[in-house]
Amino acid sequence: MLRDTDVNKTDKQKRTALHLASANGNSEVVKLLLDRQCQLNVLDSKNRTALTEAIQCQEDECALMLLEHGTDPDIPDEYGNTALHYAIYNEDKLMAKALLLHGAAIESKNKHDLTPLLLGVHEQKQQVVKFLIKKKANLNAFDRYGRTALILAVCCGSASLVSLLLEQNIDVSSQDLSGQMAREYAVSSHHNVICQLFSDYKEKRILKISSENSNPDNAVIDEITPKQIRDWPNTYTYTKALGEMVVQQESRSLTIAIIRPSIVGATWHKPFPGWVDNLNGPSRLIIAARSGRHAWAWPPAAPAGTPAPPRGDHERLGVPGLGPGLWQRR
Repeated sequence: MLRDTDVNKTDKQKRTALHLASANGNSEVVKLLLDRQCQLNVLDSKNRTALTEAIQCQEDECALMLLEHGTDPDIPDEYGNTALHYAIYNEDKLMAKALLLHGAAIESKNKHDLTPLLLGVHEQKQQVVKFLIKKKANLNAFDRYGRTALILAVCCGSASLVSLLLEQNIDVSSQDLSGQMAREYAVSSHHNVICQLFSDYKEKRILKISSENSNPDNAVIDEITPKQIRDWPNTYTYTKALGEMVVQQESRSLTIAIIRPSIVGATWHKPFPGWVDNLNGPSRLIIAARSGRHAWAWPPAAPAGTPAPPRGDHERLGVPGLGPGLWQRR
């Protein structure tokens, strides 16, 4: 019957006979078309292959035949979904396993930047989420809004998925594009059960770190400090900013001036005069001035092009009193 027929001919929706047979689960026709060496990766009007349609329609026998004959499992449809996305959406763990065995990409993203794992969490498909976790799917992947699997699970209100994810090595401090973390979504949405899960996780985490560290207090500090200071480079700048903020808020109508002390430089006497173990703060400038490689015009408002002072003119160095101390030891 197919001897003189073009097996790759398409209808108005660009579907071949292989598309139609696969979608309808007609495995005998699929086998016949494969024996006639029909094209495997033809795309219909929605950019779907025969494999994609077979998996969408949960026709596993046809899908397996297509995979065994070399159909590409990673061709995305018009929504960016691959065959693995549809297997996860259908909670078809056996088909998902078959796709991965035939080289399907576990981290492929659709047009919403959802990986199969993120799609499974978003649709609350717990069994296939467990399967993907066992297959080492990236737990810290994020969608177009910066949401990780944990954030999506919280936003969906799924305590069971949150519990599952917290059992893994997952980043609980990850923020989405709005700057929110998973726990903050739980608090703002009044998900009390999920909030308790986060509290339990934090307690267990601190106890674990404490048991592995000879100094439990330091372990707790190391755990909470990055989350507390966030974008500040260190606790010094963070606490200094807090102090200035308190002064600003509490000063009200008072005239306030914040005067910072000079930064510490080299030592005066111990362990020996001039000892310093870094080039932080003014140390680099002091060394440059002492070696005659750098000088500053005084006052600071001197116009551009003002010649540098001679080496012996210590009174014109940038900091009055700095020059004598340096040049007397020359």
